[in-house]
Amino acid sequence: MHRRILVAEDEAKIAEVVKAYLEQAGFQVLRAHDGPEALAVFRAERPDLVVLDLMLPGLHGLEMARAIRQKGTTPIIMLTAMADDVDRIVGLEVGADDYLTKPFNPRELLARVRAVLRRGESSEAGEATVFISSVMRDYQAPRAAALEAIQELADAGFRVRAVTAEVQPAAPESPRQALLQRVAESSLYLGILGQRYGYVNPGTGLAATHEEYRQARDLGKPVLLFIERLPQSQEPEAPQRAFIQEVQDYASGYYLKWFGNQEELKHETYRALERVLRDQP
Repeated sequence: MHRRILVAEDEAKIAEVVKAYLEQAGFQVLRAHDGPEALAVFRAERPDLVVLDLMLPGLHGLEMARAIRQKGTTPIIMLTAMADDVDRIVGLEVGADDYLTKPFNPRELLARVRAVLRRGESSEAGEATVFISSVMRDYQAPRAAALEAIQELADAGFRVRAVTAEVQPAAPESPRQALLQRVAESSLYLGILGQRYGYVNPGTGLAATHEEYRQARDLGKPVLLFIERLPQSQEPEAPQRAFIQEVQDYASGYYLKWFGNQEELKHETYRALERVLRDQP
Protein backbone atom coordinates (compact mmCIF):
# COMPACT_ATOMS: atom_id res chain seq x y z
CA MET A 1 0.00 0.00 0.00
CA HIS A 2 1.39 3.42 -1.02
CA ARG A 3 2.15 5.93 1.71
CA ARG A 4 -0.11 9.00 1.63
CA ILE A 5 1.38 12.49 1.84
CA LEU A 6 -0.68 15.63 2.47
CA VAL A 7 0.85 18.64 0.69
CA ALA A 8 -0.53 21.83 2.29
CA GLU A 9 0.81 24.60 0.02
CA ASP A 10 -1.00 27.64 -1.42
CA GLU A 11 1.54 28.35 -4.21
CA ALA A 12 0.19 26.29 -7.12
CA LYS A 13 3.50 25.89 -9.00
CA ILE A 14 5.35 24.66 -5.92
CA ALA A 15 2.52 22.31 -4.99
CA GLU A 16 2.41 20.81 -8.50
CA VAL A 17 6.17 20.20 -8.60
CA VAL A 18 6.15 18.60 -5.14
CA LYS A 19 3.14 16.47 -6.09
CA ALA A 20 4.83 15.27 -9.30
CA TYR A 21 8.05 14.27 -7.51
CA LEU A 22 6.25 12.46 -4.71
CA GLU A 23 3.93 10.58 -7.07
CA GLN A 24 6.86 9.57 -9.28
CA ALA A 25 8.48 8.11 -6.15
CA GLY A 26 5.39 5.99 -5.48
CA PHE A 27 3.56 8.10 -2.89
CA GLN A 28 -0.14 8.99 -2.99
CA VAL A 29 -0.53 12.77 -2.71
CA LEU A 30 -3.40 14.69 -1.11
CA ARG A 31 -3.61 18.43 -1.80
CA ALA A 32 -4.78 21.39 0.28
CA HIS A 33 -4.56 25.07 -0.68
CA ASP A 34 -5.19 26.77 2.68
CA GLY A 35 -5.11 26.06 6.40
CA PRO A 36 -8.75 25.13 7.03
CA GLU A 37 -8.80 22.80 4.01
CA ALA A 38 -5.53 21.20 5.13
CA LEU A 39 -6.88 20.55 8.60
CA ALA A 40 -10.09 19.08 7.18
CA VAL A 41 -8.18 16.78 4.82
CA PHE A 42 -5.86 15.71 7.62
CA ARG A 43 -8.73 14.81 9.93
CA ALA A 44 -10.63 12.94 7.22
CA GLU A 45 -7.75 11.10 5.54
CA ARG A 46 -5.11 10.60 8.27
CA PRO A 47 -2.08 10.82 5.93
CA ASP A 48 1.27 9.20 6.76
CA LEU A 49 3.14 12.54 6.54
CA VAL A 50 2.31 16.23 6.07
CA VAL A 51 4.35 18.66 3.96
CA LEU A 52 3.21 21.94 5.51
CA ASP A 53 3.73 25.50 4.26
CA LEU A 54 4.26 27.79 7.25
CA MET A 55 2.42 30.78 5.71
CA LEU A 56 -0.88 29.11 4.80
CA PRO A 57 -3.91 31.36 4.23
CA GLY A 58 -6.70 30.98 6.76
CA LEU A 59 -4.68 29.10 9.37
CA HIS A 60 -0.99 29.63 10.11
CA GLY A 61 1.25 26.61 9.66
CA LEU A 62 2.27 26.69 13.31
CA GLU A 63 -1.37 26.43 14.37
CA MET A 64 -1.86 23.61 11.89
CA ALA A 65 1.17 21.80 13.35
CA ARG A 66 -0.20 22.18 16.88
CA ALA A 67 -3.55 20.76 15.77
CA ILE A 68 -1.82 17.77 14.16
CA ARG A 69 0.23 17.14 17.28
CA GLN A 70 -2.92 17.11 19.41
CA LYS A 71 -4.10 14.13 17.35
CA GLY A 72 -0.89 12.08 17.35
CA THR A 73 2.64 11.81 15.96
CA THR A 74 2.09 12.14 12.20
CA PRO A 75 5.42 13.39 10.77
CA ILE A 76 5.53 17.02 9.59
CA ILE A 77 7.98 18.67 7.20
CA MET A 78 7.59 22.45 7.20
CA LEU A 79 8.15 24.64 4.14
CA THR A 80 8.75 28.36 4.52
CA ALA A 81 10.19 31.36 2.74
CA MET A 82 11.52 32.62 6.06
CA ALA A 83 15.11 31.65 6.82
CA ASP A 84 15.23 33.16 10.30
CA ASP A 85 16.56 30.71 12.91
CA VAL A 86 13.81 31.78 15.32
CA ASP A 87 11.10 30.65 12.88
CA ARG A 88 12.90 27.36 12.32
CA ILE A 89 13.26 26.72 16.05
CA VAL A 90 9.63 27.60 16.77
CA GLY A 91 8.52 25.25 14.00
CA LEU A 92 10.54 22.41 15.45
CA GLU A 93 9.38 23.18 18.97
CA VAL A 94 5.69 22.87 18.02
CA GLY A 95 6.36 19.41 16.59
CA ALA A 96 7.78 19.62 13.05
CA ASP A 97 10.12 16.72 12.23
CA ASP A 98 12.08 18.64 9.59
CA TYR A 99 12.28 22.10 8.05
CA LEU A 100 13.00 23.25 4.48
CA THR A 101 13.45 26.86 3.34
CA LYS A 102 12.17 28.07 -0.03
CA PRO A 103 13.41 27.94 -2.71
CA PHE A 104 14.32 24.27 -2.35
CA ASN A 105 15.28 21.37 -4.57
CA PRO A 106 12.35 18.92 -4.90
CA ARG A 107 14.84 16.05 -4.73
CA GLU A 108 15.97 17.26 -1.33
CA LEU A 109 12.37 17.38 -0.13
CA LEU A 110 11.85 13.82 -1.43
CA ALA A 111 14.98 12.70 0.41
CA ARG A 112 13.74 14.28 3.64
CA VAL A 113 10.29 12.71 3.26
CA ARG A 114 11.87 9.29 2.94
CA ALA A 115 14.24 9.90 5.84
CA VAL A 116 11.47 11.07 8.18
CA LEU A 117 9.29 8.07 7.28
CA ARG A 118 12.23 5.70 7.81
CA ARG A 119 12.87 7.17 11.25
CA GLY A 120 9.25 6.55 12.12
CA GLU A 121 9.44 2.94 10.93
CA SER A 122 12.58 2.37 12.96
CA SER A 123 11.06 3.87 16.09
CA GLU A 124 7.89 1.77 15.76
CA ALA A 125 9.64 -1.47 14.97
CA GLY A 126 12.48 -1.04 17.46
CA GLU A 127 14.71 -3.22 15.28
CA ALA A 128 16.09 -2.75 11.78
CA THR A 129 15.52 -5.64 9.37
CA VAL A 130 17.78 -6.03 6.33
CA PHE A 131 16.35 -7.85 3.32
CA ILE A 132 19.20 -9.57 1.44
CA SER A 133 18.69 -10.34 -2.25
CA SER A 134 21.25 -11.70 -4.69
CA VAL A 135 21.62 -12.57 -8.36
CA MET A 136 24.83 -14.63 -8.46
CA ARG A 137 25.77 -18.11 -9.56
CA ASP A 138 27.34 -18.74 -6.16
CA TYR A 139 24.72 -17.19 -3.89
CA GLN A 140 25.69 -18.89 -0.63
CA ALA A 141 29.13 -17.28 -0.21
CA PRO A 142 28.10 -13.62 -0.66
CA ARG A 143 24.96 -14.14 1.42
CA ALA A 144 27.13 -15.61 4.18
CA ALA A 145 29.43 -12.56 4.01
CA ALA A 146 26.47 -10.19 4.37
CA LEU A 147 25.03 -12.26 7.21
CA GLU A 148 28.36 -12.19 9.05
CA ALA A 149 28.46 -8.39 8.76
CA ILE A 150 24.93 -8.11 10.17
CA GLN A 151 25.75 -10.48 13.02
CA GLU A 152 28.85 -8.46 13.90
CA LEU A 153 26.73 -5.30 13.98
CA ALA A 154 24.26 -7.04 16.30
CA ASP A 155 27.18 -8.16 18.50
CA ALA A 156 28.34 -4.53 18.59
CA GLY A 157 24.99 -3.47 20.07
CA PHE A 158 22.95 -2.51 17.01
CA ARG A 159 19.36 -3.77 16.93
CA VAL A 160 19.45 -5.38 13.50
CA ARG A 161 18.64 -8.72 11.92
CA ALA A 162 18.67 -10.22 8.43
CA VAL A 163 15.81 -11.37 6.21
CA THR A 164 17.08 -13.57 3.38
CA ALA A 165 15.62 -14.41 -0.02
CA GLU A 166 15.43 -18.08 -0.89
CA VAL A 167 17.25 -19.46 -3.93
CA GLN A 168 14.49 -20.10 -6.46
CA PRO A 169 13.82 -19.46 -10.16
CA ALA A 170 12.01 -16.20 -10.73
CA ALA A 171 9.35 -17.84 -12.91
CA PRO A 172 5.66 -16.87 -12.91
CA GLU A 173 4.76 -19.94 -10.84
CA SER A 174 7.19 -19.01 -8.05
CA PRO A 175 5.89 -17.29 -4.90
CA ARG A 176 7.23 -13.89 -5.88
CA GLN A 177 4.45 -11.98 -4.16
CA ALA A 178 5.32 -13.47 -0.79
CA LEU A 179 8.96 -12.53 -1.29
CA LEU A 180 8.06 -8.96 -2.28
CA GLN A 181 5.96 -8.76 0.87
CA ARG A 182 9.07 -9.59 2.89
CA VAL A 183 10.80 -6.66 1.17
CA ALA A 184 7.90 -4.41 2.16
CA GLU A 185 8.11 -5.54 5.77
CA SER A 186 11.88 -4.96 6.03
CA SER A 187 13.60 -1.72 7.04
CA LEU A 188 16.07 -1.61 4.16
CA TYR A 189 17.12 -3.49 1.04
CA LEU A 190 20.55 -5.00 0.39
CA GLY A 191 21.16 -6.37 -3.11
CA ILE A 192 24.20 -8.29 -4.36
CA LEU A 193 24.91 -8.60 -8.09
CA GLY A 194 27.37 -11.08 -9.60
CA GLN A 195 29.53 -10.54 -12.66
CA ARG A 196 26.63 -11.81 -14.77
CA TYR A 197 23.14 -10.42 -14.33
CA GLY A 198 21.55 -13.77 -13.56
CA TYR A 199 18.18 -15.32 -14.25
CA VAL A 200 15.33 -13.19 -15.52
CA ASN A 201 11.64 -13.49 -14.76
CA PRO A 202 10.00 -14.17 -18.16
CA GLY A 203 6.79 -12.62 -16.88
CA THR A 204 8.33 -9.21 -16.13
CA GLY A 205 11.64 -9.21 -18.00
CA LEU A 206 13.38 -8.33 -14.72
CA ALA A 207 15.81 -10.25 -12.57
CA ALA A 208 14.52 -11.12 -9.10
CA THR A 209 16.84 -8.61 -7.46
CA HIS A 210 15.54 -5.91 -9.79
CA GLU A 211 11.93 -6.66 -8.83
CA GLU A 212 12.78 -6.57 -5.15
CA TYR A 213 14.73 -3.33 -5.56
CA ARG A 214 11.77 -1.64 -7.23
CA GLN A 215 9.53 -2.74 -4.38
CA ALA A 216 11.96 -1.23 -1.85
CA ARG A 217 12.37 1.97 -3.88
CA ASP A 218 8.63 2.49 -4.30
CA LEU A 219 8.25 2.25 -0.52
CA GLY A 220 11.07 4.74 0.08
CA LYS A 221 13.43 2.30 1.81
CA PRO A 222 17.23 2.74 1.96
CA VAL A 223 18.91 0.74 -0.82
CA LEU A 224 22.39 -0.79 -0.56
CA LEU A 225 23.69 -2.41 -3.77
CA PHE A 226 26.95 -4.36 -3.97
CA ILE A 227 28.29 -5.47 -7.37
CA GLU A 228 31.03 -8.02 -8.02
CA ARG A 229 33.95 -6.28 -9.69
CA LEU A 230 34.37 -7.19 -13.38
CA PRO A 231 37.67 -7.97 -15.09
CA GLN A 232 39.11 -4.85 -16.74
CA SER A 233 38.30 -6.14 -20.22
CA GLN A 234 34.69 -6.97 -19.38
CA GLU A 235 31.68 -4.68 -19.50
CA PRO A 236 28.44 -5.22 -17.54
CA GLU A 237 25.70 -6.93 -19.51
CA ALA A 238 23.06 -4.56 -20.86
CA PRO A 239 20.32 -5.49 -18.32
CA GLN A 240 22.75 -5.19 -15.41
CA ARG A 241 24.05 -1.88 -16.72
CA ALA A 242 20.47 -0.56 -16.99
CA PHE A 243 19.73 -1.77 -13.45
CA ILE A 244 22.80 -0.02 -12.05
CA GLN A 245 21.83 3.20 -13.82
CA GLU A 246 18.30 2.96 -12.45
CA VAL A 247 19.63 2.65 -8.90
CA GLN A 248 21.96 5.61 -9.47
CA ASP A 249 18.99 7.67 -10.66
CA TYR A 250 17.16 6.98 -7.37
CA ALA A 251 16.70 10.48 -5.96
CA SER A 252 17.90 9.56 -2.50
CA GLY A 253 18.63 6.78 -0.10
CA TYR A 254 20.90 4.56 -2.18
CA TYR A 255 24.47 3.32 -1.71
CA LEU A 256 26.38 1.46 -4.44
CA LYS A 257 29.75 -0.25 -4.07
CA TRP A 258 31.82 -2.70 -6.12
CA PHE A 259 33.59 -5.60 -4.38
CA GLY A 260 36.32 -8.06 -5.39
CA ASN A 261 35.91 -10.92 -2.89
CA GLN A 262 33.76 -12.06 0.02
CA GLU A 263 35.93 -10.43 2.68
CA GLU A 264 35.67 -7.07 0.92
CA LEU A 265 31.90 -7.55 0.58
CA LYS A 266 31.60 -8.25 4.30
CA HIS A 267 33.68 -5.17 5.17
CA GLU A 268 31.72 -2.84 2.86
CA THR A 269 28.39 -4.24 4.05
CA TYR A 270 29.36 -3.60 7.67
CA ARG A 271 30.47 -0.03 6.92
CA ALA A 272 27.38 0.87 4.89
CA LEU A 273 24.92 -0.65 7.37
CA GLU A 274 26.67 0.94 10.34
CA ARG A 275 26.27 4.37 8.74
CA VAL A 276 22.57 3.79 8.00
CA LEU A 277 21.86 2.46 11.49
CA ARG A 278 23.67 5.31 13.23
CA ASP A 279 21.45 7.80 11.35
CA GLN A 280 18.38 6.20 12.88
CA PRO A 281 17.12 7.18 16.36
